[in-house]
Parts: sequence; C-alpha cells; structure tokens
Amino acid sequence: MLSNDLALTYMRSRRRTRWILAGALISATLVGSAALRPSDAHAWAWKDTCTALVYNRTGSQGAVRPSTYIPILPSAAGLATFATFAIVGIPTSGAIPFPNTGYPVPSYGCHATLTFFNPGSNVACAISAPTTGANHFNCSGNATVQVITDNDDITGNVSIPSGSAVGSRPPNGRLPTTGPGALRRAELPGAGWRATTKVTDVGLLGRLMNDGTLPRSCRSRGSQAAPSTVGSTQFVRRGGSEGVGGVAGTFASARQASGVLADALSRRSIGCLARLLTSSRLHTTVSIVPAATGQLGRGLTGRRLVVQRHAGRRVTSTQYVDVVATTHGRRFGLTMLESSGRPTTSRVGRAAVGAVLRRIGA
Repeated sequence: MLSNDLALTYMRSRRRTRWILAGALISATLVGSAALRPSDAHAWAWKDTCTALVYNRTGSQGAVRPSTYIPILPSAAGLATFATFAIVGIPTSGAIPFPNTGYPVPSYGCHATLTFFNPGSNVACAISAPTTGANHFNCSGNATVQVITDNDDITGNVSIPSGSAVGSRPPNGRLPTTGPGALRRAELPGAGWRATTKVTDVGLLGRLMNDGTLPRSCRSRGSQAAPSTVGSTQFVRRGGSEGVGGVAGTFASARQASGVLADALSRRSIGCLARLLTSSRLHTTVSIVPAATGQLGRGLTGRRLVVQRHAGRRVTSTQYVDVVATTHGRRFGLTMLESSGRPTTSRVGRAAVGAVLRRIGA
C-alpha cells in the first residue's frame, strides 16, 4: 500500500492486457484477446521482512556502533534500536536485531542499508527482500554474513569482526533502480491527499497489514522475476480512511511481466492477502464479492475485498480494498484503492487507475 520515490522499482503480453482485482481477486480476464489463467506460483509477496542480527565479537561494547540505518519502509523498532546502540555500542553477548517490513505499495518489499563503526574497516550492509525477485544481503568491510532465512523474508547474522563466525555465501540479487512514481498528487481529484511511506497511515487496513502474520504456506518463494526499474507510491487523506496506492515497473520481457501479474492474481496470492487482513485480535473477517469494475473502464473484471470489524454479532465498521493489475508489453502496473465505510468513488478510482495505466504506456 504505499511509497514514493523512496520506493524501489520493478515489473506481458504482446497484446495489451488489463486486469482488475479488487482486494481478493481470484480470476482475471485478458482485455481484448486470449485469456490468461492465473497461476498458483509463489513469487508475489504481500508482506516482506528484512532483518540484520548483529553480533559484536570484539570483546568491547563501545567498539562497535551503528553509524547509519536507512530502512524502507520506516521501522519504529529498528530506528529505536539504532538510536539506543549508536550511543552505547553493540553488546558483546547475544544478537541485536535491526528489522523492517515492506509491502508491494509503497515500497515493493523491504529494503535497508546499515553501516557500523568498528576497530577495522567500516561495515556497510545492504539488505533487500522485494515483492518479486531474488533477495539480497551483503556486507562489505570488517564483517562476516551468514544468511539464516531466505524466502519471502530475509534474515542474516552479521558478525563483527570478519572471521569471528562461520559465514555463508549471501544472496546477491540484482537490485532494481527507482523509476517514476506510479501516482502523482496532481493526478488525484479533490483536496487533502498526501504521500506516505507508513503502512499504518492507511487506517484499519494499514494496521491489519502491519500487525498480521502470514502462515508458512504463504511464505514460500518460487518464480523470481525481478523488475529492472520500479516506482511505488501511496497517498492517503481523511485521516487514512481513504487511500490509493500504485506500482509501475519494467521487466526484462513481456513474459516476465505477464508472469508477475498471474502470480499476483493467483488463488494462493489472493487467499494470502485475505488472510493478512483477517484478525482474531481486531475482530475482522474478510469476504470477496464481485467488483463494480464498469466504473473504472470498459471490459474490466475483478473482485472486491470487504473487511468487516465485529463486536459480537454487530458489524462496527466496513473497509473496502479494490486492486487493479495491468501489463503492457514489458511493463506491469498495479493500483490499490482503499476506503472506509463505502467503496472508493468512481471519480477517484478512474483517476488513480488511469494514472498507473499512463505510467506504463497502456
């Protein structure tokens, strides 16, 4: 759901293809030509977490200190850890975690850079678990890396100094470059829109995304198509009760872009999105209904995810998520429309979907 040009950038068809998916899309229709059946591939991830577990093996707490930490998206826990140990240094017993979590919008996964002062050459780490594509975890300088989790998420031990622990060859996936934002403020109708990189700014839906944990069945990774460039953006207004987010990316081939679209629309993927928005603690349930896609454009089909919060048998609030996914040649575009109380208006939906289509040349 979210980012601007912090966000990194990624994302067939020899014929123009358009799909619309609203929240929990199960089926998709190819616009203007043959139908492409959504696959059950495991590449698309609705939530990714990047974690560096830092070990100070120098024998002196003050000898190892974090000097920079740039998480995309912002991580309150990781930033608090940085603020604390930049002052006192990394303890010599146990591991200190630096975590951050990302989503397709607005960051196309999780990404972070970390640097450390220490008795040897400065340590600089780059960590990435994109929505699609291979993960990346690499540190230069006086450190050894051992990757211990590499699926949708990535976690690695960073031991300082180098050679103080057993290491492994870390993944070194090709990182995409940042492309133009999928949406721009001027393209959205009405007043009050603001860009955000905090998923929790998107009202209850953002809170559910932030707090939810995906089951193991949703966390495997299969196809690894990564975009060469990607731009991901999120705007909100009215206190987060209304939001629009978009992803626009370019892949190596039309086939790759089409594959990513099929992954995102697969039964497995949509089921995982519904699961992420279902919470026993927050008393939410999710249902899938046909989407009124005619208001967004001709020939589009899809589904809508309806998230209801309950107090006993009484529904206390209703949230709507509509998702539009499109390919045009090697380019991929996805739009998420989030609204509380009633579905996103046709005026806002047409503007947001139209902007992403223009960005990918559709």
